[in-house]
Amino acid sequence: MKALLGNVLKMIHLALGAEVVGINYLGDWGKQYGLLALGFEKYGSEEEIKRDAFQHLFDLYVRINEDAEKDTTIDEKARYPIA
Repeated sequence: MKALLGNVLKMIHLALGAEVVGINYLGDWGKQYGLLALGFEKYGSEEEIKRDAFQHLFDLYVRINEDAEKDTTIDEKARYPIA
């Protein structure tokens, strides 16, 4: 969403004749990695990671997101894992 808003502002300024440099940090997956870390901490398996890492991480991500729908503190923990 932030990238979309930033691009709109950039386009408005360009239309008004301003010199604009647009920068977009793709891949800012901080919360998603936080969710994976929480999911692995709660449900992860070293054996499953060795067997099929991609599928296991996918399953963990789905499962922790299901938990997050019921427990709002999970999103906060994923955003700020150190706090």
